[in-house]
Amino acid sequence: METAPRFTKIDRLTETGSEHIVTLDNLTNLHWTAGDAIDQDVNHEQALAAIAKLNEQAFGGFTDWRMPEVEELFLLADRSRHSPAIDIEFFPTCKSDWYWSATDDATEDKDEQTGHSKYAWVVYFGGGSSNLDPRGYDYRVRAVRGPSRQ
Repeated sequence: METAPRFTKIDRLTETGSEHIVTLDNLTNLHWTAGDAIDQDVNHEQALAAIAKLNEQAFGGFTDWRMPEVEELFLLADRSRHSPAIDIEFFPTCKSDWYWSATDDATEDKDEQTGHSKYAWVVYFGGGSSNLDPRGYDYRVRAVRGPSRQ
């Protein structure tokens, strides 16, 4: 019995052909940006702004992009691969770097103004691990759409 592929590419037609912009995860039914939401390391607040910009632009024809929860992002990590620890056929520009998640540090109280703790979970696509880091650090960000796991 043949198993269905884990990912499906969703392309956008351009003047020069087609461009792979979104990847559908057939396991979770989540849509992921094939590339980073912004092409540089940014702090957590800037990462949220980059995702808001994708929504303003209706990237891929969608306006409900969000930052992934750590469990969602961690499911993309493929620990049978290294540098990057992800399927590069479907995420061709993924860096071997840390990526932000929307998941707060559960041991901390949330700030009344921001609604977030001082730390957030990150996933490392160099080897597929995760960690808690201050929101002021600069990391990569990938956007997702679909129902949140939280």
